[in-house]
Amino acid sequence: MLAVKGNQEKLFKAIKSELKSTDGKMVKSKTETKHGWVEVREYRVLPAPKSKPFCDWPSIRCIGEAMSFRYDKSGMEYRYYISSRALSAQDFAIGVREYWGIENSLHWVLGTAFSEDACQIYRDNAA
Repeated sequence: MLAVKGNQEKLFKAIKSELKSTDGKMVKSKTETKHGWVEVREYRVLPAPKSKPFCDWPSIRCIGEAMSFRYDKSGMEYRYYISSRALSAQDFAIGVREYWGIENSLHWVLGTAFSEDACQIYRDNAA
């Protein structure tokens, strides 16, 4: 599973458009109360279409959207993903949560063990 961001502009827009035009399988996770906020999440997943630009990524089996809403912030947050496995909405939800667990622990290692946060060089890619 990979997160799709704006740097893959065609794929990002195609996933967004595809998920907007179709209902897909959806699962709503339980409401979580952590760190002083209340967050509600929903996940949608669809089989990957065979059209452009999806055919440029032949191993994509499904596309998905993670929607989250925090009561301490305004609005919804949407994140988009591709997967090389065909996933149910429940498996997709678990995969997204595990993906962010890995991301967050990796950033902790870079910031703490390698002291990236302490670097005071802000020029180009010097850090």
